[in-house]
Amino acid sequence: VGYVTRLRSLMDIIFQTIILTYFVIGSVSNAIVPFFLDANDEINKDI
Repeated sequence: VGYVTRLRSLMDIIFQTIILTYFVIGSVSNAIVPFFLDANDEINKDI
């Protein structure tokens, strides 16, 4: 029983970590993508 409980809690931790990582990556990409698009526009203007 202890083994199964430990495995389940480990899965919970992994699952939460994946969700948190996904959320952070989503937030960061939302912040960075417009910046990169603006930079790309500036580069294209120079060419």
